[in-house]
Amino acid sequence: MAVIEIAQASGLTLLTQEERNPMVATSYGTGQLVADAVRKGARHIIVGLGGSATSDAGIGMLRAIIDTFAKNGRIYGQNSPTQSRWDDIEVLKDVTFTIASDVKNPLYGENGAAHVFAPQKFAIEQGESEPVSISEREQTRPKVKGATPEMILRLDERAKKFAEISARHFGYDRSQMPGAGAAGGLGYAFLQYLNAKSMSGIQLLLDTIRFKELVKDADLIITGEGSADRQTLMGKLPMGILEQSGQVPVILIAGRISDRDELLNAGFARVECINPPGISLEEAMRKEVAQQNIRQLASIF
Repeated sequence: MAVIEIAQASGLTLLTQEERNPMVATSYGTGQLVADAVRKGARHIIVGLGGSATSDAGIGMLRAIIDTFAKNGRIYGQNSPTQSRWDDIEVLKDVTFTIASDVKNPLYGENGAAHVFAPQKFAIEQGESEPVSISEREQTRPKVKGATPEMILRLDERAKKFAEISARHFGYDRSQMPGAGAAGGLGYAFLQYLNAKSMSGIQLLLDTIRFKELVKDADLIITGEGSADRQTLMGKLPMGILEQSGQVPVILIAGRISDRDELLNAGFARVECINPPGISLEEAMRKEVAQQNIRQLASIF
């Protein structure tokens, strides 16, 4: 068995802010990890879908797998000079996949990967300042404009077209399955092309560590994510923590917060931003800076 974390190859933190362009970012590196695990003998692969910097519907991942097992237009072990196809790759037929994700979104459409997640991940333009609530006080920070509407429509249309082509080839369509939109559509590629089984990532994790037993005598639980908003309530890790917390109060911390009232109404005891006003995104994402900001915030609880 092998465990692959896609953020290690196709993660948002691997890119500078200037490099975050969903039109060119590719999941090819994730495909290289999958291919490497298979070549080393893995017959069951668990894939953690989270923190991706891509919105390519997994096309890059599939290309990397084909490139690995179909060198020079041939499949390993065959002498056919014809160009290889996905269906020709026999080595994957005995490999099973489980994707761990708490995202329930489909691949495309109003609630798909591009419309929901691209505005969160791909802040490509800087603007003027806007008010933002930090630690219960109204402060200001540089306003960040997300991916343009035109870009989002192009990403969504690209994913839809890929799904339509794939559906004609396989005779079934898994683009609207819950989780197909995870990690910029990587969830779809695993479901459609690799027949993956989908599991709740947070459920898998919390059951493994026996979370309910760990916190039954706790006075307080602190959880967090990079950007907390109404999408947090759609099965992300903090929501899984909240659902299994019992009567223990849960504080949600994040590097960026919006939709605070919705988060509080969902049951979080407090919702706090770790960052001081005016900090740049690049500075806020530095590990040592984030750690210090978390320590300072935690000292007031």
